[in-house]
Amino acid sequence: MKLWEAVKSVVAIGMLPEENTRELEGSRDPANAKDFLEKAAIARDRAKRLDAFIFECDQRV
Repeated sequence: MKLWEAVKSVVAIGMLPEENTRELEGSRDPANAKDFLEKAAIARDRAKRLDAFIFECDQRV
């Protein structure tokens, strides 16, 4: 496994704590779902940027 893949996995998991997932399960409140989706979008964006940065570093080495 390449370094950038491992870091990306750890960061993506860290951005979406398990408590958020459990909190959303069974919840029918649209505000909770919206908040969760916003956090997921932010996490995906951060993971993509980190992935690109680490990939660049990997290519230079």
